Amino acid sequence: MWRLDLGLSAAPALLQVLLGPFWLPESPAWLMKRHQHSSSSTNFSSGTASTSPALVEPSPESPPARASTLLAAASPATEESSWLLLWKALRSGEARVALGVGAGLQLLQQISGINVAVYYGPKIFTLAHFSKHFSILLSSAVSLAQLAATLLLALLVDKVGRRIMALIGCALMAVSLIILGLAFCMPEEDAGFLALTGVLIYRVAFSISLGPLPYIITAEIFPAAYRAPGVSLCWAVNWLSNFGVSLTFLPMLNTIGDAATFFIYAGVCLLAMVFVWACVPETNGVSMDGGAASTVSTPRLGGGSGGTGVSARCPRLVV
Repeated sequence: MWRLDLGLSAAPALLQVLLGPFWLPESPAWLMKRHQHSSSSTNFSSGTASTSPALVEPSPESPPARASTLLAAASPATEESSWLLLWKALRSGEARVALGVGAGLQLLQQISGINVAVYYGPKIFTLAHFSKHFSILLSSAVSLAQLAATLLLALLVDKVGRRIMALIGCALMAVSLIILGLAFCMPEEDAGFLALTGVLIYRVAFSISLGPLPYIITAEIFPAAYRAPGVSLCWAVNWLSNFGVSLTFLPMLNTIGDAATFFIYAGVCLLAMVFVWACVPETNGVSMDGGAASTVSTPRLGGGSGGTGVSARCPRLVV
């Protein structure tokens, strides 16, 4: 059975290798950095590039004009390596907050326990006294609910805003993990339903917050000149964190017990709420064209969720 599972997981990668070169165009920014202006303008005009409203502010400019604007932002990287530009920006302090916010979101995404819920979902249900076969079916049903929640986020993220969705999701994740921890403190006959409720709420809440939003926000907080290396470093943090969580979950479970493990992850979700509230800017509606650098203030620590300002811990971002 495990051989079939591994074989099926290779199918999406194979489809991307076979069909991707024909269906996926290069981004306009990449083409313009290599002075292929006509191709980039065509991509803007045809809409084949990534110009989702979640990433690019609506603009009255024509596609060729927007292409010229983006070229102006990307052109410095043709003279100097984008990695060198990022290094200079880190030394000057310009990119430190953006990198801290991006890496922090990627780290919190992983240590909030999502891989525990995904990789060990059937085991969690088995510990809650469901049968092994039924546990696998429950995990599949929860995954479908998570897919539906991700589609819901796609509809709401530009209307509601990134920060509000992240705060709501992190709060629900903390509550659901507390429910999951309580399930393992209760008698066997009551634990199953409570565990199922906790996992379901957690996976749905993750899909409207710490699941997709770190990727969206990370791509929006770096200037075009060194966006690629900045985002790459943040995603490296993501995978290193993923590796660490995968290694530590079962030892934690065996050392401190089921309930305490989930209570710790609930605490991480509360920490993520504080981090989003205090340090993550609202990037909804901010242009990614990158012509004249626009500024986005991080929320003031100690202020309301809607307040902005310069914080000693989370100073002003330039995007």
